[in-house]
Amino acid sequence: MDLAKALKLYVIPDRNIGAPLSLKEQTIRSVKGGATAVQLRDKKMSGKGLYEEAVKMAEFCRGQEVLFIVNDRVDIALGSGAMGIHVGQSDIPCHAVRRLVPSDFIVGVTVRTPEQALKAQEEGADYIGAGALFPTGTKKDTELIGLNDFSRIVEAVRIPVVAIGGIEKNNVSLAFQNGASGIAAVSSIFAENDITNAAAKMFFLCSR
Repeated sequence: MDLAKALKLYVIPDRNIGAPLSLKEQTIRSVKGGATAVQLRDKKMSGKGLYEEAVKMAEFCRGQEVLFIVNDRVDIALGSGAMGIHVGQSDIPCHAVRRLVPSDFIVGVTVRTPEQALKAQEEGADYIGAGALFPTGTKKDTELIGLNDFSRIVEAVRIPVVAIGGIEKNNVSLAFQNGASGIAAVSSIFAENDITNAAAKMFFLCSR
């Protein structure tokens, strides 16, 4: 797998933002528009509910040859047939994840500094999520790192870096100009009435 290519348009369906559509339906529509990776992230769903959702989303994504990642929950990722796991700085550390998952399992880590990025790479991360790059409504208390610090993170590591936080059509080019391999999108796709069209427009901008 060309991981950098697979991370180009990394979408995160949301039960609130994308309501009334299910997470799977949001996934289907965004992939139809060009999403190359999908992350299941839901802090409030029960373990059983999250697992059942993950199984459905993993099956669909595998059929479409789209990367499917589960946030935080290593058990759900392994049990559902997901292709990878994404963890933050307050989750189980990357080195511990690596001991639990198969060698070909994709592991991503969220970072805010070059030092955190280097540590993640040394512990076996396959890619980095860096941000928040711009103001975002999905995590209102998140501090911004800005484009300069994002560039420093990109320069610090050899693995792909995904720009996260507030990415939308008017700033997506800035992320790629500063070295991003891909961008993570939530509201800019799932808050739109036509998710497929929104994803298609974002994919076009990611490919310029």
